[in-house]
Amino acid sequence: MMKQKAFALLGFFTVLVMALSVVSATSSIYLDVSETVNAPTSVNETAGSFTFTFDVNYTKQSDEAAVINFPESSSNFGSVSISPTTLNGTANETKTITGTATGFSGMNGSTMLIKISANVEGQTYTDNETSFSVSIVTTTPVTPSDPDEHDLCGTDYNDSILRVKVTDEELDNKDAWEWKPLDNIELEVEIDNIGDDDYEYSVNLYFFKDEVEVNGDIASDEDDLEFDGFDVDEGKDEVETVNFQIDGQVEAGDYDLFVKVVREDDDECYVKLIKTNVEIKKQTRQVVVKDVEASDSIKAGETVSFEVEIANVGRNDEDKVKIHAYNKDLGINLYKEIDNLDEGDTEIVTFLITIPSTAKQGSYGVHFSTQYDYDDRDEKYDEVSDSDDDMTYSITVFGMTTAPTIGAKLTSDAKVGKELTIDVTLTNNGDESETYDLIIEGASWAKNVELDDDSVLVKAGETKTVQLTLVPQESGAQAFTVKAVYGDEIKKQTVSVNIAAGATGFLTGAFAGVGTLSYLIWAIVILVILILIIAIIKLAKPRRRVESIAY
Repeated sequence: MMKQKAFALLGFFTVLVMALSVVSATSSIYLDVSETVNAPTSVNETAGSFTFTFDVNYTKQSDEAAVINFPESSSNFGSVSISPTTLNGTANETKTITGTATGFSGMNGSTMLIKISANVEGQTYTDNETSFSVSIVTTTPVTPSDPDEHDLCGTDYNDSILRVKVTDEELDNKDAWEWKPLDNIELEVEIDNIGDDDYEYSVNLYFFKDEVEVNGDIASDEDDLEFDGFDVDEGKDEVETVNFQIDGQVEAGDYDLFVKVVREDDDECYVKLIKTNVEIKKQTRQVVVKDVEASDSIKAGETVSFEVEIANVGRNDEDKVKIHAYNKDLGINLYKEIDNLDEGDTEIVTFLITIPSTAKQGSYGVHFSTQYDYDDRDEKYDEVSDSDDDMTYSITVFGMTTAPTIGAKLTSDAKVGKELTIDVTLTNNGDESETYDLIIEGASWAKNVELDDDSVLVKAGETKTVQLTLVPQESGAQAFTVKAVYGDEIKKQTVSVNIAAGATGFLTGAFAGVGTLSYLIWAIVILVILILIIAIIKLAKPRRRVESIAY
């Protein structure tokens, strides 16, 4: 009895411990503060404040929502403010949090160290922290004597020598004057010479942000923003294009664009504000298909290399990126993965794609897209590129080429010194019309070798005949090659012919099945005819009548 009570008591405590474990598991909050923080690398000491963003991930499901606070977040000087946020209690829920830093005026040359620390009411997590740094700098802004000049011409500014217009041709960008990192930009510069002579001009583009010239931050190559040798006749206007690429690590925001034109003959200078609020957009995470290079004309059954350029135009480095190549009709569904694509970086990914031999002739689009923001906890990608960031590469597929059938038939005597003629036949076994270029090789034993047509268009399924003439110079068994060239393909066929000094020759070798068989058949037919004629003559010949004479 005592044992039974002991076992019962032990069972009760076991159930109680399990129940407490379940309660503990369902009420625990699991947080993960991202190590990557989106923040400026440097801030002007006069800016007053700056913002930063980071992600908080809820890594395990809870029975109820939880409020996350950041009271222990701090900095080595100034102050940090991060508002509380509420998680809904959904497994693997992620929220992007925005914080604000202030109080760094007069701290030029210092580095502001900021620590982010998250906790839930009643529970603190020492491992749910991250930190980052921002350099506090000072810059001396350009103070132009005229808002439209920025002192680019100094005291030599002259607004009466020309008129200028700059247009965004929207090369990579879909909206004028809205750009993103690594966009290829094409600006059209039109100069109207209103001077009193023909002149040569040099042109420079200048970008300003907060009254500071930032050409080196905008363009991957600053030299692309200038050109010279722009000749414009008196009273005329001319157009030139300026092409440059937006730097991969450019800072998002609005920029002012100015154009400076110098008349090289006398250094007269002209400046104009072209556009305010040129917008550079930059998302937290964004990986785009920048370019695709491949042959655009492909034969069915052929394997083609597609060189796909991938670009990280977001603010975060990517640990992994997956690239997808897809076309339903061609059965293309391929993936490639790359590691460590940092902010502003590009990488070329090669796909070797085999077009099915059964593919119908026509145009197809191979679609390339990306997946990024890799989560190593569930080994999945949390972000997929949208259609604006993808690229569809158009290809034209041609049906597989089918080799033609080449035939030959001797149509004359084959004697040394006498012109010999051969009918060369071409049968198109393909589904499309084809042009065959004919070449005769290896006929050094003859002279005056000629084709009456050396380029023949043959429709699908049809046969055309070309006549070959030559004059044999040597007797005996001779050979030559008929070569048919069509597209990138070549079909060769060897023909043999027996040249007699004083008798008729006949075709042998590759086409003996056509030429020799024909002669044999005729010989047999003639022989049969001769036999029949002899038989008929014998049957028709009257018999001598022998009469008996009685003596």
